[in-house]
Amino acid sequence: MGSSVAGRLLVIGTSASEACGVRDYAHVVGRALREQGAHVEVEWWEQDVRWSFRTALEEHSRWLTRVAASVRTSSPDWIIWHYSVFLWGASGIPYLVPRTARRLGRTGVPILLVAHELAFPFGRGGWKGRIWAASQRVALSWPIRVSSAVVVTTEERLRWLNSRRWLPGRRARFLPVCSNVCVDGIRSHSASELVLGVFGFGAPETLAFETTSAVARLRSAGIDAHLLLVGAPGENGQQADRWRAAAEKAGVSEVFAFTGVLPLEELARELSGSDIVVLPDRGGPSSRKGTVAAALALGKAAVAVKGPEQWAELVDDKALVLVEPNCHALAQAFGELAGSDELRRAQGRRAAAFYERRMTPALLACATLSLLEHNLHSS
Repeated sequence: MGSSVAGRLLVIGTSASEACGVRDYAHVVGRALREQGAHVEVEWWEQDVRWSFRTALEEHSRWLTRVAASVRTSSPDWIIWHYSVFLWGASGIPYLVPRTARRLGRTGVPILLVAHELAFPFGRGGWKGRIWAASQRVALSWPIRVSSAVVVTTEERLRWLNSRRWLPGRRARFLPVCSNVCVDGIRSHSASELVLGVFGFGAPETLAFETTSAVARLRSAGIDAHLLLVGAPGENGQQADRWRAAAEKAGVSEVFAFTGVLPLEELARELSGSDIVVLPDRGGPSSRKGTVAAALALGKAAVAVKGPEQWAELVDDKALVLVEPNCHALAQAFGELAGSDELRRAQGRRAAAFYERRMTPALLACATLSLLEHNLHSS
């Protein structure tokens, strides 16, 4: 970047929980942007889910005032707004989006919208899903209108964004997410049993019964397989209970455990200590998933299931093992990897090579700065 006018960046966004992939991503890429020569400041809004509606509005106003003060004191050339729609409201209704966009627009600073979640899809979630989908599409016009450029995290979302005639046209680019976990100095530890680390188990569509049943099949075949559910949301809550019930039904409760929510370094250690990383999202291994990026960055043999969101480039490069979403296919993949240390190492090398070629924070930082430069020179 050098002395480019795009060299001063103000990064903003919000979180509503201790474990937040959007916040972690913003900080990781922010460090990479600094290493590329950009001056980066962060003004992040930490919400509390216990706030009342009135308190949320008051705290939001205070945060917007802090953002305005940062603009005055640091004179950024760009604002990078990390946008995940469910975080900008309550009960899925993004009522904070219009006032956020209006205040940011008044700063006169060009905005790069990094859209982690654009809008809930129609056709899912019953009546509640229809309300989310409609209200979030209405809200989306606000950040798009005030932005000069947009980054999305899947190729499908790029196609969707470019085809919505009701949205203002903006220069947009697809960039996959990077890993938020620290990979420096992490080494796998040896163990007598086969540890399958399940990562990203908190979504309702994850394959709990299929995964636990696959572990039961391995154990019936004489393989001492253990299932470790790594990271958020931990051992409490509806999804944890669903996985616990699935393990009990499959008869593997005695080899089933949670790590709980962990700091990023400990999270990386638990994942690296797993022999196989399991990505049980029914949607498939997506370029927007930090769980997928972390498994690849750590150079782990990872198993995912086929789904509508799978990233074609990732699949074509065989950076992970992709199987049908059923317990038989999962058990077969686990068994093949369990039977050969060299096969697991080779799969891990493919994973790491793909990550280094397409997904590192340095690559994303360079691509982001290139987008800012291009948009600046073409405006």
